[in-house]
This record gives sequence, C-alpha cells and structure tokens, in this order.
Amino acid sequence: MDTENFQKLDTTVQIALIIVMYIRNDMEDFHCHHLSDKQMKELNPIIRQATYDILKHLRLASSNESSKEKVIAKDIINFQIELIPDYWELPIG
Repeated sequence: MDTENFQKLDTTVQIALIIVMYIRNDMEDFHCHHLSDKQMKELNPIIRQATYDILKHLRLASSNESSKEKVIAKDIINFQIELIPDYWELPIG
C-alpha cells in the first residue's frame, strides 16, 4: 500500500494494519515451518479483523461519550481480560 492511500484510511484501520503487518512478519518463520500458504491466506484476514475490532473497542471504551456501544465495548474488553490465562508469559517491555 502506498503512503498516500494509507493516509486516507481511518486512524484505527491504520494502527490495525501496522500491528498486523508486524505480527505477520514476526510469524514468518512459524508459517514456513508449520503452516501452508493456503492456511496463512485464511488466517491473515482473521487476525486483521480481530485486531481492528479490539482496537475499535478499546478506543470506544476509553472515549468520553456515554452510549450503549461504550458499555458493550467495556464488557468485551473485561471479558477478554478474564480469559487471559495465568500461565501466559508477559510480553517483554
């Protein structure tokens, strides 16, 4: 995607694409050893959409507006937090 077209996108879409591109590049060795190109072709759009969706929920949940959508976004985020297993290693910061 060229810079001009990228700049025309919604900010949340831009952020999602950057994150997903980074994830895709980080997964390349795993892909080469464990997943076919066909499987990656199916997996990539799922990751892109899920990344965009959670970013949208995070943005809405932290907004100043008061709406039913904000309550739903907060519920979705809280549910995700509850699902995080204790055994997950934390990302290195």
